Amino acid sequence: FIMDYGFITILRQDDESEVEGSLVWEFPSDEENVFEFELGEDRLAELAYYYKPIHVPDLEQDKALRQELEDIFQKRFRSALLIPMQILGNCLGFLGVFTLEKPRLYNLVEIDMGQRLADIAALAILTILYTRQNDMKLDLPGEEVLGEESI
Repeated sequence: FIMDYGFITILRQDDESEVEGSLVWEFPSDEENVFEFELGEDRLAELAYYYKPIHVPDLEQDKALRQELEDIFQKRFRSALLIPMQILGNCLGFLGVFTLEKPRLYNLVEIDMGQRLADIAALAILTILYTRQNDMKLDLPGEEVLGEESI
């Protein structure tokens, strides 16, 4: 992928709120920012409810989505590829890949690769959530390097 910025967002599944997204991974990393946002009737809600990827090569042509992303992430993106992460017919969240300055038309191979990456991320997130819920300890290779609190 050619990208300037990327993230993985998971949807909150608790009883406290309406459907919301929470940023869980960001590239390049900016540890000071934690984004939580409501999914209303906008394009991100469409992505979450219908599992439909959004690919906009030039956000100058879709000012509503550009503004929606800018309002949430405080960044002005030039192109966007948003791919849902789904497991067993449920949307767990989405993967976002962006350029900041130049338009970017992703080809079908790159979009398919992005979907596969989103599927792998969904399985990894689900595994972590399941093990935490069941208070399980995973025996992972390299765990001594990662540290116990990472899983």
